[in-house]
Amino acid sequence: MISKKQVLIWMFTVLIIVLVSYMITERSKIEITLQESKYFQEEDLKLQITNNFGEVVCFSSCYPYFLERREEKWNSYQYTDCDKEDIIEKCIFPEEKRAFQLPLRNTERGIHRITIPICKNCKEGEVFKEEERIYSSEFEIN
Repeated sequence: MISKKQVLIWMFTVLIIVLVSYMITERSKIEITLQESKYFQEEDLKLQITNNFGEVVCFSSCYPYFLERREEKWNSYQYTDCDKEDIIEKCIFPEEKRAFQLPLRNTERGIHRITIPICKNCKEGEVFKEEERIYSSEFEIN
C-alpha cells in the first residue's frame, strides 16, 4: 500500500517537473508585445520583440513584418513594396529587446496579427533565408 508520504513526494516531484518545463518553455520563446490592441489606419503600430530564445535572431531588410487579416482563416497581404536587396538588416541577441514601429496607412480594417520571418544565428549583411515565423497577438485596425 502507498503511504501518504509517498503520495506527497510523488505530487511534489510532478509539480517540480511541470514548473521547470514551464520555465524552460517560457524562456525559449521570441515574444512580440504590442503597445495597444486597437489602432486607426493613420497610426503607427508600436511593438517590442523580446528574445528569450537563447540564440541570436535576425530579421529581413525586406518585409521585416507581414500583416495577416483574420477572415475564415488568417490571410497575409502585401501592404508595402520592397525595392532593395533582401538581406539581414537587424539582429537581436539573447535576453535583448528591440522596439519597432510599423505604419498602418495602407492596411485594411479588421482583426490582424503581425507575422515576422526570422533566421537564427545569422549575420547582418548576409542574404536573408527565412527559417521560422513568429506571431503577435491579435489587434484591431479601424
